[in-house]
Amino acid sequence: MTLTDAAEIRQYLTAYLGSTPAVNSFADQFIAKKGGSGAGKKEEEEWEMSGSGKKSKKKKAGGR
Repeated sequence: MTLTDAAEIRQYLTAYLGSTPAVNSFADQFIAKKGGSGAGKKEEEEWEMSGSGKKSKKKKAGGR
């Protein structure tokens, strides 16, 4: 899910994390970093693609 409107972001965070000064501070910082309301498509793609880099492979113990 991608939220682009600052009010939607704040409402979502408050609904799931509660209405505390820490949550409000986090929401302010998150919205500022995301680019306020209506972030551009390029930035939105960067957020969505951030987890789709190279995957590291771990060797399994036991040689199986």
